Amino acid sequence: MFLLITFRPEFFPPWLDRAHVTMIEIDRLARDKAAAMIRDLAGGKELPREVLEPIIGKTDGIPLFVEELTKMVLESGLLRDEGDRYITVGPLPHFAIPATLHDSLMARLDRLSAIKEVAQIGAAIGREFTYRLLEAVAPMSGLALQSALEQLTRAGLIFCHGAPPDSTYLFKHALLQDAAYASLLRGRRQQLHRRIADALREQFSDVAETEPQLMAHHLAQAGLSDRAIDCLQKAGQRANESSANAEAIGHLRLALELLQSLPNDPAHKRKALELQVMLAQAMIAALGYAAPETRNVLLQAKALTDESTGALQTCAILYGIWASYYVAGEVAAQQIAAAEFLAEAERLGETESICLSHRTLGTTYVQMGEFAIGRQHLERARELYDPKHHSQSKYFYGQDIGATALSYLCWALWHLGHVDQAAAVATEAMQRAEALSHPFTLAYTICHARGMMDIFRRCPEDVQSYADTVVSICTEHDFPFWAAGGRILEGWAIACRGQTDEGIEKLDRGLAAWRQTGARLWLPIFLALKAEALAKTKRGDAALDAIDEALTIAEQTGERWALPEVLRIKACLLQASERAALAEIESLLVQSLETGRRQQALSWQLRTACDLARLWQAQGRGDEGRTLLQSIYDQLTEGFSTADLMHAQALLGQLEAS
Repeated sequence: MFLLITFRPEFFPPWLDRAHVTMIEIDRLARDKAAAMIRDLAGGKELPREVLEPIIGKTDGIPLFVEELTKMVLESGLLRDEGDRYITVGPLPHFAIPATLHDSLMARLDRLSAIKEVAQIGAAIGREFTYRLLEAVAPMSGLALQSALEQLTRAGLIFCHGAPPDSTYLFKHALLQDAAYASLLRGRRQQLHRRIADALREQFSDVAETEPQLMAHHLAQAGLSDRAIDCLQKAGQRANESSANAEAIGHLRLALELLQSLPNDPAHKRKALELQVMLAQAMIAALGYAAPETRNVLLQAKALTDESTGALQTCAILYGIWASYYVAGEVAAQQIAAAEFLAEAERLGETESICLSHRTLGTTYVQMGEFAIGRQHLERARELYDPKHHSQSKYFYGQDIGATALSYLCWALWHLGHVDQAAAVATEAMQRAEALSHPFTLAYTICHARGMMDIFRRCPEDVQSYADTVVSICTEHDFPFWAAGGRILEGWAIACRGQTDEGIEKLDRGLAAWRQTGARLWLPIFLALKAEALAKTKRGDAALDAIDEALTIAEQTGERWALPEVLRIKACLLQASERAALAEIESLLVQSLETGRRQQALSWQLRTACDLARLWQAQGRGDEGRTLLQSIYDQLTEGFSTADLMHAQALLGQLEAS
């Protein structure tokens, strides 16, 4: 077979001589050609992306390699023929080199038997390796080692950049490295990896310190699992702290896999708990609180706790479980989890945990629509929070305690009618979040203390700018949950601006992404916003469907904080559509008002009272409407420059004059 060598320039490190690349680069579209070749080998049928990408990446697009690896996969039983395409039938193992290709590659190495050991040691280090590290591990040095490397370069097995001792080498193909590595006996591999790990620790301490995952790889391959786990934990912690969530998940899962091979003694059980707690935080950020995988990790961690478990770990787990129920919209389970968390925090007597437990219980009561009780717990969390001593909380709980407590405290205050205080607390929350330089806390706080507060106040003017900020942060750091929240805010703002169809489309995309994370949180208010937007486009039936879904979800989940507003919006939709009797509309408004009274939610009551007063005015009952509205307006002591209060004041003047 004619071997057409095709390389893509992006596969090469930046130091590679461009002239050398040009000599061997046939076509910049090698990837597309490789994909077309794979499709031909598969009879014109598409292969799943999770199969296609590794084949192309592992073979560097070289036709011979592509053909061999594709045939192996097609004959492996890993795929099922669906007529026009193949689908996977189970988890994909690491792709091994097919026997025929392995023999071909090994024959090339065997022809260089005198220097084969150098290739093997290089392969153990990695696809790319430095002269200095190779020299620290290889049994030869100086001119002998340099001669061996020159022969490997001339034979077309490796690229060289620079001159010894500052040179760097790269295997031309990943499969060449694999073949050299596969030729090592197990005992020899372990010995080499141990020597590499020792050399990194003793002679390249800066690399060992800054790349703990690299140390972990060599320690694991050397059979030194305990040390490898410690390095992976360190790598996972660093990735968590820099919001590199996918990296953190990979490191921590690998550490847990290694741990399973060790004896199940108390020390390893404690280590498993540490890793599970760290993994949960990464998964909360990457997948969302309510994702089944996240909750599964949290419940596994809880099963590992006992009387000897530290307060920080115990509370991080209990908080995570509470958050999982919270985002999933399981309010009853959320309330039980919050109460358990507070009891455990008080038993442990750890101030940070007590602070967070009051935050979670306060948030739960706000979700239930019990704003006064919620405010008490949130005020207590605010009192207990110490920025100096609790600033590390963001790494254990996903976000800063202080910023999140303030985020929900402003909610409670707004609903209770303390709208100016709510605005001040929301500003304080944002200042706290911005000072932390912690992306997840910032995205969280923007969505709560700015986005939702502007929804409450019906002020969409500035939403577009900070919604873009949220999406940008979340896209960069892979936070799908709050990215969806940012898109929902953006869609609402666009719809309010008059670009209703575009806004609805963005709302729908955001809602789909929100639900995809397993979240049912805030769906009643989000669906109510969508219903209002749909009504503007004269899609009355769709608007009523959306508002009825909002009411159903509120009933199913127990999330009742927005219920007065959802009922009020339904009444407005029915009135605008002229499809319901005035008695039904009035009944909904009265229900909204009574719900708001039970919740002590003066802000919702005021808005509903305005609608009810106008309805009664049209029926010749203006005095009743004025009395009702005045009784609620008189309970408010601040916020007189806000749109709702100014509107209410103007309406009172009209009712007085009529």
